[in-house]
Amino acid sequence: MKKKERKKDVKRRLYNLNTEGSPEKPNKPLHEKLLSDLDSKIIQGNNIIMRYTRTAILPNFIPVPFIDIPINFTIHIAMLRDIASLFNKTFSTQQVKIITTSIINTMGTHFIISGTVNHILKYIPLVGGVASVFAAPSISVGSTYAIGKVFLMHFSEGGSIINFDIKDFDDYFLEMFKEGKTLFSLKHT
Repeated sequence: MKKKERKKDVKRRLYNLNTEGSPEKPNKPLHEKLLSDLDSKIIQGNNIIMRYTRTAILPNFIPVPFIDIPINFTIHIAMLRDIASLFNKTFSTQQVKIITTSIINTMGTHFIISGTVNHILKYIPLVGGVASVFAAPSISVGSTYAIGKVFLMHFSEGGSIINFDIKDFDDYFLEMFKEGKTLFSLKHT
């Protein structure tokens, strides 16, 4: 299969598979025996992403400014370690730190401004702590979800941590970031 066709096939699988049903019949449960190895790994990868995405909400409840950044960074590293092991890829914490930082830098001013405003809010007595609890989770949840989805797609295509290039996933990352932000918004809880 050509690389472009494989990429389309992986993207189709990422969008169509979920843990509740098959692409054809969403209400019927998926059976492991009926799935290909890649489909099974994508489902497991999505479960890993959702577990860590839920965990990424928690550091935002700490009232100390800027303490949530290293905690979320650690969550990203742990999530990527689990996804890499799912696909039997070698894992280097140092490489993942560099890659994760470059991914977050691609978000540019939106991420920096949103994050800074959130941390400034924490300095305001009483009101600031409550306001930051509502503002911050969308950023940390969105970034955790998007980073997980980008690496799930990259590993599904046969890539590794060594040959990862964020330029290949810019649009997909921003799309998944927006999806992740809305995933755990107040209207969905």
